[in-house]
Amino acid sequence: MKIGILTFHKVNNLGAILQAFALNKYIEMHINNCNCEVIDFTPNNANVSNDGLLIKMLKLIKHLIFWRQYKNDRKRNERFEAFRNNRMTISPVTYHGDEEIKKCSGVYDVLISGSDQILNITLTGESTSFYLDFDDKAKKVSYASSFGRMDITDKEKELIRKELIKFRFLSFREKSGAQIVQNLIGVEGKEVLDPVFLMERKCWLGLCNNELILPKRFAFVYAMEMTDGIKNAVLEVKNRFNLPIIIVNGSGQHNAIKGDEDTTCGPMEFLRYIRDAEIVITNSFHGTAFSLIFEKKFLCIAHSKRNVRIENLLKNIYSQDKQIDVDCKNVLLNECIIDSRLVIFRLNEMISNSKKYLMYALKP
Repeated sequence: MKIGILTFHKVNNLGAILQAFALNKYIEMHINNCNCEVIDFTPNNANVSNDGLLIKMLKLIKHLIFWRQYKNDRKRNERFEAFRNNRMTISPVTYHGDEEIKKCSGVYDVLISGSDQILNITLTGESTSFYLDFDDKAKKVSYASSFGRMDITDKEKELIRKELIKFRFLSFREKSGAQIVQNLIGVEGKEVLDPVFLMERKCWLGLCNNELILPKRFAFVYAMEMTDGIKNAVLEVKNRFNLPIIIVNGSGQHNAIKGDEDTTCGPMEFLRYIRDAEIVITNSFHGTAFSLIFEKKFLCIAHSKRNVRIENLLKNIYSQDKQIDVDCKNVLLNECIIDSRLVIFRLNEMISNSKKYLMYALKP
Protein backbone atom coordinates (compact mmCIF):
# COMPACT_ATOMS: atom_id res chain seq x y z
CA MET A 1 0.00 0.00 0.00
CA LYS A 2 1.35 3.37 -1.01
CA ILE A 3 0.40 6.32 1.20
CA GLY A 4 0.94 9.97 0.35
CA ILE A 5 0.71 12.76 2.94
CA LEU A 6 -0.08 16.29 1.87
CA THR A 7 0.78 18.83 4.55
CA PHE A 8 2.96 21.87 5.28
CA HIS A 9 6.45 20.39 5.32
CA LYS A 10 8.63 22.72 3.22
CA VAL A 11 8.06 25.96 5.12
CA ASN A 12 10.80 26.51 7.68
CA ASN A 13 8.39 26.61 10.59
CA LEU A 14 9.22 24.50 13.63
CA GLY A 15 5.71 23.30 14.37
CA ALA A 16 4.92 22.55 10.73
CA ILE A 17 7.97 20.39 10.09
CA LEU A 18 7.69 18.49 13.39
CA GLN A 19 4.02 17.60 12.88
CA ALA A 20 4.78 16.46 9.32
CA PHE A 21 7.66 14.31 10.58
CA ALA A 22 5.50 12.80 13.31
CA LEU A 23 2.66 11.75 11.00
CA ASN A 24 5.10 10.34 8.42
CA LYS A 25 7.14 8.35 10.94
CA TYR A 26 4.24 7.08 13.01
CA ILE A 27 2.62 5.57 9.92
CA GLU A 28 5.91 4.04 8.76
CA MET A 29 6.42 2.48 12.19
CA HIS A 30 2.91 1.09 12.68
CA ILE A 31 1.45 0.15 9.26
CA ASN A 32 2.89 -3.07 7.87
CA ASN A 33 3.87 -3.37 4.22
CA CYS A 34 3.31 0.27 3.42
CA ASN A 35 5.32 2.86 1.56
CA CYS A 36 4.51 6.17 3.22
CA GLU A 37 5.93 9.46 1.99
CA VAL A 38 5.26 13.16 2.31
CA ILE A 39 4.33 14.50 -1.12
CA ASP A 40 6.85 17.19 -2.06
CA PHE A 41 4.27 19.86 -2.85
CA THR A 42 4.58 23.63 -2.74
CA PRO A 43 1.30 25.60 -2.78
CA ASN A 44 0.47 28.34 -5.26
CA ASN A 45 2.00 31.13 -3.21
CA ALA A 46 5.32 29.33 -2.70
CA ASN A 47 6.29 28.51 -6.27
CA VAL A 48 9.84 28.70 -7.58
CA SER A 49 10.98 32.27 -8.09
CA ASN A 50 11.76 33.47 -11.60
CA ASP A 51 13.54 36.64 -10.54
CA GLY A 52 15.30 38.57 -13.25
CA LEU A 53 18.96 39.57 -13.13
CA LEU A 54 18.25 42.95 -11.51
CA ILE A 55 16.24 41.41 -8.66
CA LYS A 56 18.95 38.82 -8.08
CA MET A 57 21.59 41.57 -7.94
CA LEU A 58 19.54 43.56 -5.43
CA LYS A 59 19.14 40.47 -3.25
CA LEU A 60 22.89 39.88 -3.38
CA ILE A 61 23.58 43.47 -2.32
CA LYS A 62 21.10 43.09 0.56
CA HIS A 63 22.88 39.91 1.68
CA LEU A 64 26.23 41.69 1.66
CA ILE A 65 24.90 44.63 3.69
CA PHE A 66 23.17 42.35 6.21
CA TRP A 67 25.82 39.64 6.07
CA ARG A 68 25.47 38.43 9.66
CA GLN A 69 21.70 38.05 9.38
CA TYR A 70 22.09 36.31 6.03
CA LYS A 71 24.64 33.90 7.50
CA ASN A 72 22.34 33.05 10.43
CA ASP A 73 19.35 32.59 8.12
CA ARG A 74 21.40 30.30 5.94
CA LYS A 75 22.45 28.16 8.92
CA ARG A 76 18.83 27.93 10.07
CA ASN A 77 17.68 26.91 6.58
CA GLU A 78 20.41 24.26 6.41
CA ARG A 79 19.22 22.77 9.71
CA PHE A 80 15.66 22.51 8.43
CA GLU A 81 16.79 21.02 5.13
CA ALA A 82 19.00 18.47 6.89
CA PHE A 83 16.08 17.42 9.08
CA ARG A 84 13.84 16.93 6.05
CA ASN A 85 16.52 15.00 4.14
CA ASN A 86 17.71 12.82 7.02
CA ARG A 87 14.58 12.23 9.08
CA MET A 88 11.62 12.25 6.71
CA THR A 89 10.56 10.24 3.68
CA ILE A 90 9.81 12.75 0.91
CA SER A 91 8.46 11.86 -2.51
CA PRO A 92 11.11 11.82 -5.28
CA VAL A 93 8.95 14.07 -7.46
CA THR A 94 8.30 17.72 -6.60
CA TYR A 95 5.02 19.37 -7.56
CA HIS A 96 4.69 23.16 -7.78
CA GLY A 97 1.13 24.45 -7.42
CA ASP A 98 -2.31 23.05 -8.11
CA GLU A 99 -1.73 22.40 -11.81
CA GLU A 100 1.40 20.27 -11.43
CA ILE A 101 0.05 18.07 -8.64
CA LYS A 102 -2.64 16.79 -11.01
CA LYS A 103 0.14 14.59 -12.41
CA CYS A 104 0.07 12.84 -9.03
CA SER A 105 -3.39 11.37 -9.65
CA GLY A 106 -3.35 7.58 -9.40
CA VAL A 107 0.09 7.36 -7.79
CA TYR A 108 -1.14 6.63 -4.24
CA ASP A 109 -3.58 4.09 -2.81
CA VAL A 110 -4.29 6.37 0.15
CA LEU A 111 -4.01 10.15 0.38
CA ILE A 112 -3.84 11.84 3.77
CA SER A 113 -4.58 15.51 4.13
CA GLY A 114 -3.19 16.84 7.39
CA SER A 115 -2.27 18.11 9.80
CA ASP A 116 -1.84 21.86 10.44
CA GLN A 117 -3.90 24.72 8.96
CA ILE A 118 -4.07 23.11 5.53
CA LEU A 119 -7.77 23.89 5.06
CA ASN A 120 -7.03 27.61 5.40
CA ILE A 121 -6.59 28.62 1.75
CA THR A 122 -5.69 32.19 2.72
CA LEU A 123 -2.30 30.79 3.78
CA THR A 124 -1.61 29.02 0.48
CA GLY A 125 -2.46 31.43 -2.30
CA GLU A 126 -5.86 29.72 -2.47
CA SER A 127 -4.37 26.32 -3.27
CA THR A 128 -7.15 23.75 -3.29
CA SER A 129 -4.85 20.70 -3.41
CA PHE A 130 -4.95 20.18 0.34
CA TYR A 131 -8.61 19.29 -0.18
CA LEU A 132 -7.29 16.45 -2.38
CA ASP A 133 -9.30 17.62 -5.37
CA PHE A 134 -6.68 16.32 -7.82
CA ASP A 135 -7.38 12.60 -7.33
CA ASP A 136 -10.70 10.77 -6.98
CA LYS A 137 -9.17 7.29 -7.25
CA ALA A 138 -7.34 7.07 -3.90
CA LYS A 139 -8.96 6.58 -0.50
CA LYS A 140 -9.01 10.03 1.10
CA VAL A 141 -8.33 10.56 4.80
CA SER A 142 -7.91 13.74 6.80
CA TYR A 143 -5.86 13.67 9.98
CA ALA A 144 -6.03 16.63 12.41
CA SER A 145 -6.84 19.08 9.63
CA SER A 146 -7.42 22.66 10.72
CA PHE A 147 -8.83 25.96 9.53
CA GLY A 148 -6.99 27.74 12.36
CA ARG A 149 -9.90 30.13 12.75
CA MET A 150 -13.68 30.26 13.23
CA ASP A 151 -14.66 32.43 10.25
CA ILE A 152 -14.06 30.70 6.92
CA THR A 153 -14.37 32.08 3.40
CA ASP A 154 -17.09 31.37 0.86
CA LYS A 155 -14.57 29.49 -1.28
CA GLU A 156 -13.64 27.26 1.69
CA LYS A 157 -17.35 26.53 2.23
CA GLU A 158 -17.62 25.57 -1.43
CA LEU A 159 -14.60 23.25 -1.15
CA ILE A 160 -16.05 21.59 1.93
CA ARG A 161 -19.31 20.85 0.11
CA LYS A 162 -17.61 19.72 -3.09
CA GLU A 163 -14.44 17.95 -1.91
CA LEU A 164 -14.53 17.00 1.79
CA ILE A 165 -17.75 15.09 1.18
CA LYS A 166 -15.62 12.64 -0.87
CA PHE A 167 -13.35 11.76 2.09
CA ARG A 168 -13.73 8.27 3.61
CA PHE A 169 -12.48 9.52 6.99
CA LEU A 170 -12.56 13.06 8.38
CA SER A 171 -10.81 14.26 11.51
CA PHE A 172 -9.91 17.67 12.85
CA ARG A 173 -7.52 19.18 15.37
CA GLU A 174 -10.18 21.45 16.89
CA LYS A 175 -13.82 20.91 17.76
CA SER A 176 -14.61 24.12 15.91
CA GLY A 177 -13.30 22.65 12.64
CA ALA A 178 -15.40 19.52 13.05
CA GLN A 179 -18.45 21.65 13.82
CA ILE A 180 -17.94 23.85 10.73
CA VAL A 181 -17.87 20.80 8.46
CA GLN A 182 -20.80 19.09 10.17
CA ASN A 183 -22.93 22.20 9.79
CA LEU A 184 -22.17 22.38 6.05
CA ILE A 185 -22.32 18.74 4.90
CA GLY A 186 -23.81 16.87 7.85
CA VAL A 187 -20.77 14.64 8.32
CA GLU A 188 -19.49 14.23 11.85
CA GLY A 189 -15.69 14.48 11.87
CA LYS A 190 -13.63 13.12 14.73
CA GLU A 191 -11.54 15.37 16.96
CA VAL A 192 -7.96 14.05 17.20
CA LEU A 193 -4.71 15.38 18.57
CA ASP A 194 -1.91 16.96 16.58
CA PRO A 195 0.47 14.31 15.14
CA VAL A 196 3.27 15.30 17.53
CA PHE A 197 1.31 13.52 20.28
CA LEU A 198 1.33 10.25 18.33
CA MET A 199 5.07 9.80 18.84
CA GLU A 200 6.44 8.48 22.11
CA ARG A 201 8.37 10.91 24.31
CA LYS A 202 11.52 8.81 23.96
CA CYS A 203 11.45 9.35 20.19
CA TRP A 204 11.47 13.14 20.64
CA LEU A 205 14.22 12.85 23.26
CA GLY A 206 16.35 11.02 20.71
CA LEU A 207 16.05 13.90 18.23
CA CYS A 208 17.41 16.62 20.53
CA ASN A 209 20.67 18.27 19.49
CA ASN A 210 22.91 17.30 22.38
CA GLU A 211 25.85 19.26 20.98
CA LEU A 212 24.40 22.58 22.11
CA ILE A 213 26.22 24.13 25.06
CA LEU A 214 23.54 25.46 27.40
CA PRO A 215 23.41 26.94 30.92
CA LYS A 216 22.54 24.52 33.71
CA ARG A 217 19.38 26.51 34.41
CA PHE A 218 17.49 28.69 31.95
CA ALA A 219 14.04 29.75 30.79
CA PHE A 220 13.12 29.18 27.17
CA VAL A 221 10.91 31.61 25.24
CA TYR A 222 9.24 30.56 21.99
CA ALA A 223 7.26 33.55 20.74
CA MET A 224 5.16 33.80 17.60
CA GLU A 225 4.35 37.45 18.33
CA MET A 226 5.74 39.96 20.82
CA THR A 227 2.80 41.10 22.95
CA ASP A 228 2.66 42.74 26.36
CA GLY A 229 1.52 39.42 27.74
CA ILE A 230 4.67 37.57 26.69
CA LYS A 231 7.01 40.44 27.54
CA ASN A 232 5.60 40.74 31.06
CA ALA A 233 5.62 36.97 31.57
CA VAL A 234 9.32 36.84 30.65
CA LEU A 235 10.08 39.74 33.01
CA GLU A 236 8.24 38.06 35.90
CA VAL A 237 10.05 34.74 35.37
CA LYS A 238 13.43 36.46 35.14
CA ASN A 239 12.84 38.44 38.33
CA ARG A 240 11.30 35.57 40.32
CA PHE A 241 13.64 32.75 39.36
CA ASN A 242 16.78 34.66 38.37
CA LEU A 243 17.13 32.62 35.19
CA PRO A 244 18.97 33.47 31.98
CA ILE A 245 16.58 33.71 29.02
CA ILE A 246 17.02 31.84 25.72
CA ILE A 247 14.72 33.04 22.93
CA VAL A 248 13.56 31.60 19.63
CA ASN A 249 11.51 34.28 17.95
CA GLY A 250 9.01 33.56 15.22
CA SER A 251 7.53 37.05 15.23
CA GLY A 252 10.20 38.93 13.28
CA GLN A 253 10.50 41.46 16.12
CA HIS A 254 14.05 40.73 17.20
CA ASN A 255 15.55 42.12 20.41
CA ALA A 256 12.07 42.92 21.75
CA ILE A 257 12.99 41.20 25.02
CA LYS A 258 16.38 40.82 26.65
CA GLY A 259 18.04 37.46 26.41
CA ASP A 260 20.16 35.16 24.26
CA GLU A 261 18.24 34.96 20.97
CA ASP A 262 18.98 32.01 18.69
CA THR A 263 18.22 33.03 15.10
CA THR A 264 19.70 29.78 13.72
CA CYS A 265 17.39 27.37 15.58
CA GLY A 266 16.27 24.28 13.69
CA PRO A 267 13.92 21.45 14.75
CA MET A 268 16.48 19.50 16.78
CA GLU A 269 17.71 22.61 18.61
CA PHE A 270 14.12 23.59 19.43
CA LEU A 271 13.48 20.18 20.99
CA ARG A 272 16.65 20.44 23.07
CA TYR A 273 15.73 23.89 24.39
CA ILE A 274 12.33 22.67 25.60
CA ARG A 275 13.73 19.43 26.99
CA ASP A 276 16.30 21.17 29.19
CA ALA A 277 14.48 24.39 30.11
CA GLU A 278 13.48 24.91 33.72
CA ILE A 279 10.39 26.73 32.48
CA VAL A 280 8.96 27.47 29.03
CA ILE A 281 7.16 30.68 28.05
CA THR A 282 5.22 30.51 24.78
CA ASN A 283 2.27 31.74 22.72
CA SER A 284 2.70 28.94 20.19
CA PHE A 285 0.53 25.84 19.83
CA HIS A 286 3.53 23.58 19.29
CA GLY A 287 5.48 25.33 22.04
CA THR A 288 2.59 24.34 24.31
CA ALA A 289 2.39 20.82 22.86
CA PHE A 290 6.07 20.02 23.36
CA SER A 291 6.06 21.55 26.85
CA LEU A 292 3.41 18.93 27.66
CA ILE A 293 5.27 16.11 25.89
CA PHE A 294 8.50 16.89 27.76
CA GLU A 295 6.54 17.36 31.02
CA LYS A 296 7.78 20.91 31.63
CA LYS A 297 6.44 23.75 33.70
CA PHE A 298 5.26 26.43 31.30
CA LEU A 299 3.40 29.67 30.83
CA CYS A 300 0.98 29.87 27.92
CA ILE A 301 0.15 33.31 26.57
CA ALA A 302 -2.79 33.85 24.21
CA HIS A 303 -2.09 34.59 20.55
CA SER A 304 -3.98 37.62 19.28
CA LYS A 305 -5.14 36.01 16.00
CA ARG A 306 -4.46 32.25 16.05
CA ASN A 307 -5.52 31.15 19.52
CA VAL A 308 -8.26 28.60 18.74
CA ARG A 309 -6.01 25.55 18.70
CA ILE A 310 -4.13 26.62 21.84
CA GLU A 311 -7.40 27.18 23.69
CA ASN A 312 -8.65 23.78 22.53
CA LEU A 313 -5.50 22.03 23.78
CA LEU A 314 -5.67 23.79 27.15
CA LYS A 315 -9.33 22.80 27.53
CA ASN A 316 -8.34 19.18 26.97
CA ILE A 317 -6.05 19.39 30.00
CA TYR A 318 -8.51 21.54 32.01
CA SER A 319 -6.07 24.45 32.14
CA GLN A 320 -7.79 27.09 30.00
CA ASP A 321 -8.14 29.37 33.04
CA LYS A 322 -4.35 29.57 33.30
CA GLN A 323 -3.79 31.15 29.89
CA ILE A 324 -2.37 34.67 30.09
CA ASP A 325 -4.12 37.42 28.13
CA VAL A 326 -2.41 39.00 25.12
CA ASP A 327 -2.13 42.41 26.80
CA CYS A 328 -1.72 41.22 30.39
CA LYS A 329 0.22 43.72 32.53
CA ASN A 330 0.20 41.84 35.82
CA VAL A 331 1.28 38.21 35.41
CA LEU A 332 0.51 36.15 38.54
CA LEU A 333 2.99 33.29 38.25
CA ASN A 334 1.51 31.17 41.04
CA GLU A 335 -1.85 31.15 39.26
CA CYS A 336 -0.59 30.81 35.69
CA ILE A 337 2.23 28.23 35.70
CA ILE A 338 1.06 24.92 34.24
CA ASP A 339 2.91 21.86 35.54
CA SER A 340 2.70 19.27 32.75
CA ARG A 341 3.49 16.42 35.12
CA LEU A 342 0.15 17.06 36.82
CA VAL A 343 -2.01 17.33 33.68
CA ILE A 344 -0.42 15.31 30.86
CA PHE A 345 -2.33 12.17 31.92
CA ARG A 346 -5.53 13.95 30.89
CA LEU A 347 -4.46 13.58 27.26
CA ASN A 348 -3.82 9.83 27.45
CA GLU A 349 -7.31 8.82 26.34
CA MET A 350 -7.28 11.30 23.44
CA ILE A 351 -3.82 10.09 22.38
CA SER A 352 -5.04 6.49 22.40
CA ASN A 353 -8.20 7.37 20.46
CA SER A 354 -6.19 9.39 17.92
CA LYS A 355 -3.94 6.41 17.26
CA LYS A 356 -6.92 4.06 16.93
CA TYR A 357 -8.63 6.41 14.49
CA LEU A 358 -5.54 6.63 12.27
CA MET A 359 -4.92 2.87 12.29
CA TYR A 360 -8.57 2.16 11.43
CA ALA A 361 -8.62 4.75 8.64
CA LEU A 362 -5.50 3.25 7.07
CA LYS A 363 -6.57 -0.37 7.38
CA PRO A 364 -6.42 -2.02 3.92
